[in-house]
Amino acid sequence: MRRTLPLGKRYTSITVCIIVVGLGLLASSAIIENDWYGNVAIEFGATLMLFAPLLILSQAMETRLRQFTEAQEEKFNQEIVKTNVNVANLASEVDQTKEEVRSVREDISEAVMQRLVEKRTEDRALFDRIENAPSREIVATALTRAKDLDLISNRGPRVCLRETDVYLRFAPGMAFGTYDGSVELFLEHQDGSALGNVRWARSMDGEEDTAVDVLVDLTEKVQAAGRYPGDAPYQAGAVFSDLRHILDLAYDRATGASGIREPIGPIVEIFSPQWALTDTTLKRLDGPYDIAIGRLSELDWWSHVIKKPWIDEVSFTLAFDTAKALYETGNLAPKPPGYVEEPPF
Repeated sequence: MRRTLPLGKRYTSITVCIIVVGLGLLASSAIIENDWYGNVAIEFGATLMLFAPLLILSQAMETRLRQFTEAQEEKFNQEIVKTNVNVANLASEVDQTKEEVRSVREDISEAVMQRLVEKRTEDRALFDRIENAPSREIVATALTRAKDLDLISNRGPRVCLRETDVYLRFAPGMAFGTYDGSVELFLEHQDGSALGNVRWARSMDGEEDTAVDVLVDLTEKVQAAGRYPGDAPYQAGAVFSDLRHILDLAYDRATGASGIREPIGPIVEIFSPQWALTDTTLKRLDGPYDIAIGRLSELDWWSHVIKKPWIDEVSFTLAFDTAKALYETGNLAPKPPGYVEEPPF
């Protein structure tokens, strides 16, 4: 294979040849006795001798420039490699940070869900005790919890005393703007007008009224109002079962325990199996149909809704009549036209 000298060595060889030729011409001009040849040899030899330093200088500059360029290229390549390594390290750190953030987020989400599951269990146990072991503390705590979660009306939820036309409304007792652990029990007509009330409060002497004591007191007030249906059909204890049903239903719909979250709103009363009354809405429970309380007087809703193929006529009739009665007496959040609220004293 034909070998090629490096560029620097080729320049050196050429320079040496030029110098040798120049010296040879100068020497020959002195040896050969010919004026014309001597003059030509001297001029050409002197020219070559002058050109040699320029060639050497050019070679040196080119070599330095080449070395500088190669050094810069090497430095640039090293910087590129270093930058690529840094970018790779940074990308790895970013990926690691993302993974750590995702892990932390998942840990937090898991911890939150675990805490919520614990809360759900506690709340359900609390609502169960309303029916299974009712007491002033249990009912007051359950009502306060439901109020904090916006599950019940500001006035409190109410249930109908079975086999009567009397309603019992439960409200957490308050003193100086805070819940005081008592329960206010209000006997009402359908339109919310008062029949009587009982305050189930803390006992100062440790002998607190039981649920039976309170129900006996309420029953005697129902008797005094002429609304008592008789001993056989009367079911006093059912009021706690019905209250639990309201809280369970509102809680399940608000938390999505049934699979789909369908909040009902602050409940006033349930009209099983199909309707619920809230502070602002008459709401269908088994499908998407709401009637805003503020629109009850706009058209004949009863005639309009009763024709629906899915309607439960008994449930809707009672729900509609009750909603209209409470609305017209100002006992719901929207007030009827011309309503003047009575002063609190």
